[in-house]
Amino acid sequence: MTRNLFTAYVIVGNNMSDNSYLTSLNQPQLTAVTTISGPLLVLAGAGSGKTRVITHRIVHLIHQGVAPKNILAVTFTNKSAKEMRNRVEKLVHEFPPIDRAVVDGMPIVTTFHALGVRILRENHDVLGLRKHFSIYDRSDSLRAIKQALELANYNPKEFEPRKILGRISRAKGDAKTPAELKEQASSFIDQVTAEVWLKYEEIMRSEQALDFDDLLIKTLRLIKEYPHIREGLQNRFLYIHIDEYQDTNRVQFEIARFLTGDKHNLCVVGDIDQNIYSWRGADIKNVLQFERHFPNTKTILLEENYRSTKNIIGASNDVIIKNKNRVSKEVFTENETGEKISLYAAMSGIDEAQYIAKNTKELIASGVSPSLIAVLYRTNFQSR
Repeated sequence: MTRNLFTAYVIVGNNMSDNSYLTSLNQPQLTAVTTISGPLLVLAGAGSGKTRVITHRIVHLIHQGVAPKNILAVTFTNKSAKEMRNRVEKLVHEFPPIDRAVVDGMPIVTTFHALGVRILRENHDVLGLRKHFSIYDRSDSLRAIKQALELANYNPKEFEPRKILGRISRAKGDAKTPAELKEQASSFIDQVTAEVWLKYEEIMRSEQALDFDDLLIKTLRLIKEYPHIREGLQNRFLYIHIDEYQDTNRVQFEIARFLTGDKHNLCVVGDIDQNIYSWRGADIKNVLQFERHFPNTKTILLEENYRSTKNIIGASNDVIIKNKNRVSKEVFTENETGEKISLYAAMSGIDEAQYIAKNTKELIASGVSPSLIAVLYRTNFQSR
């Protein structure tokens, strides 16, 4: 109760407004939400309320008089963007600012790729594109890669289009150009990829199209090479938030860096222990070196888990502590102890599958709903 009374009002400068929406936050969450100037790194364990931090921080900015149109939040999936947008709208309607005139529209909550589409369509003429350029899906890209292989005098049966496309995608995520890939080529397949990439670009230009990766790499090119575009975006997006920051690649990091400009009003939220997308270009150095890239960073740890039991938290802490390439944090929970974790060492893949099937049947027979049972596996072929 004492904490709630203390946080009912927050004074920022001379602005005092009813901030009762902050009373549901714990102390680290509150600190993150009310730190609104300069670079902010929030390292949040699973189930620690990281989405809550971003949504409440956006609402807090609005309460401090920041126009919603000047607030940007970026995440990785359309589903999470929609969820975050709905939460922000609900909070704003539930806790409107005293000066309601500041609420003109809603903040931009979107994905990196949707943000890229928005910026590219606004500046399409600079790149020589139609405003309503086409966006390749995967089948379009594979078709064009096959054609590019033939144009480069390579046999699509000898060089699998899917793998060539994957190499091009990874190079784009690392902010490389075809020329750079060719210059840095350490193998014959790299040389082939660079040559095919050039033909692939020619095909897309002729079709007035971009692929999924181009939505980011072309956006980076715009804000990096055209000062008037960069400055316009910096003046529009005065406060930037990035969710799941541990999943960002080099291009996404560079976009964020250029958009923040000298103000560095950038809040990133992520969990270094959930970095599972390095295979598709996610660069953990974006987290580990954040304080170096953005001097005077404030770092906040969200260590209380509201989702899992003590047994699960204890086991996960014991496992992840063996990873030395991380920022140390000790996740804890006030939840119940929960069921003990059991370990079964299977003799083979078949033995493992039979054990899981047997236990699943027993659980269902005992009255457990199938919707409460999950089977996780490392690779898709294991599900067969």
